Amino acid sequence: MSSLIVANNTVTVGSNARPILPGQLTATAVTWTSESWLFVAGTAGGAPAMWKVTADSVVGQNLTDSMGGLGVLDLVADPQWSGRGTVDVFAITPLGVYTFRTLFTPDSSLQTPFFGS
Repeated sequence: MSSLIVANNTVTVGSNARPILPGQLTATAVTWTSESWLFVAGTAGGAPAMWKVTADSVVGQNLTDSMGGLGVLDLVADPQWSGRGTVDVFAITPLGVYTFRTLFTPDSSLQTPFFGS
């Protein structure tokens, strides 16, 4: 269990202060999608941006193109801890609520410095 802190345009995970996507994204919204994955929305270079990243920011996928230029005001996830295979992420935008369905990645498959092999 760890906290997510959004302050000073940076997303930080837990008390060890690991910034998420430093220098790439000014974060405005973040949500957990599993024990180690996040969706982070904000702006990059003044344009709307969204990423799916691990909590240590080592593995990431840029989802900006799938947003159609919409800015995200907030993110809410419906994690499937039971391992159903997908996670629904709801993006609240000025034009309505949109759903992103993403594949659930079991934490045991990660090979990063912060997650055991």
